[in-house]
Amino acid sequence: KYSKLNPRQKEAVDTVYGPVMVVAGPGTGKTTLLTLRIANIILKAGAKPEEILALTFTDSGVKAMRQKLREVIGDSAFRVNIFTFHSFGNYMRSLYPESFKKIGTRLPASETYTLKIIEDILAEKSFTELRVSAQFGVTVPKIKGRISDLKRELVSPEDLVKLISKEVESLKNEDQSQKKMTKTREDEIERKHKYIKRLREFQETYALYEEKMNEKGLYDFDDTILGLIDALKGDKEMLYEMRESFQFILA
Repeated sequence: KYSKLNPRQKEAVDTVYGPVMVVAGPGTGKTTLLTLRIANIILKAGAKPEEILALTFTDSGVKAMRQKLREVIGDSAFRVNIFTFHSFGNYMRSLYPESFKKIGTRLPASETYTLKIIEDILAEKSFTELRVSAQFGVTVPKIKGRISDLKRELVSPEDLVKLISKEVESLKNEDQSQKKMTKTREDEIERKHKYIKRLREFQETYALYEEKMNEKGLYDFDDTILGLIDALKGDKEMLYEMRESFQFILA
């Protein structure tokens, strides 16, 4: 398998220490490269399989990585820590439950239930811009997807308020700099004001979503990773122990 790699792939596999980044598209052999690098780390650095942490996005990715690694290093592959990002968050929570203060004793909510919460919020609020419409492609799953995107970027509802304020300030400055207002410009400004209003309604939905999830003692898929980040920031002992446990991390 190693002989089939191109020179740049071999360079990535052969680089045992220090950060390595591989930029490649789908179906280009990233999983194979990753498994060969794990094998090389064990061979050259003398690392124990359990000192290696490999993270991927899907359960099928975990299975494929484990299978390919087993073909290279045998049953030792079962001792390598291979997780999805979310399952790793849950695993660490099982080891350090007291450190996950952000999640606490809350229970995981199903995707269906999180969508139901957003549906209820939209039904309760009389929004004029953020409305579910098949015609304009606005759906509850899309709204939930935007919330997930923000969570993954570590943008809270409070952070979003600040970002919206910057947008408003930028629009004001833009308006004041215009000496002559054309019809096209007026239409553009109106569209921007409607966009900002939609953002504000979305921010309110996001804030209410978080509030209701907390009230019901639930957390969602993205909170697993956010909970881990929060735990690592707040518990230096946990951070130290993780650094000692996982000498090599590959994603």
